[in-house]
Amino acid sequence: IPGMLLVGQIASSMPEQDSFKGYDLMISSLPNQVEWFRKRGLRAELNRLAFEPALLEKLGPAPARDIEVSFVGSLSADHAKRIEFLEHVARRAPLKVWGSGIERLPPSSPLHDCYQGEAWGRDMYEVMRRSRITLNFHIDLADGWANNLRLYEATGVGTLLLTDWKKNLHEMFVPGEEVVTYRDADDCVAQIHALLADETTRGRIAAAGQRQAIQH
Repeated sequence: IPGMLLVGQIASSMPEQDSFKGYDLMISSLPNQVEWFRKRGLRAELNRLAFEPALLEKLGPAPARDIEVSFVGSLSADHAKRIEFLEHVARRAPLKVWGSGIERLPPSSPLHDCYQGEAWGRDMYEVMRRSRITLNFHIDLADGWANNLRLYEATGVGTLLLTDWKKNLHEMFVPGEEVVTYRDADDCVAQIHALLADETTRGRIAAAGQRQAIQH
């Protein structure tokens, strides 16, 4: 339609056969996807995700932190590395998992034993608020870049986020001060046990992360 601006947004697997030529602008929270579009002559811009502070009032007083370690997220074919990682952690730490896709996993997966069901919307935020630590693991296509909404959901509600190290994470949160990072599954397990034993550090980093998420 003449005079209409067509804008697309994506931060997931892209249909490679689509040229996207019909779009005036593509936006993504993934820097690698922004670069992909630009290399093909399309106008593209980075648009990071965020946390809405008004949500805190709607959620009300914080509940007791009766979950030691949580993960909330998908367990799909697009998250093969995530599933392998979570299985490693589940064998070595008190992990509880909420999300979709558990039926795709073989009966031998240790995630069945720590699976708690699905949690969406308010339920998801309540799981995080009840957690002493919540884990993050980016989708495989993130390719070394931090971008997902979990970064802001967890920190926004004041929970300590233990997330996979990414080369641009420092542009959003200060590692070691506002979030904690891990390099691999063994490192994650070690960080979990150290943080569970140090309530003071957990509280300090979680509070700093929340301040940054609200100011972002």
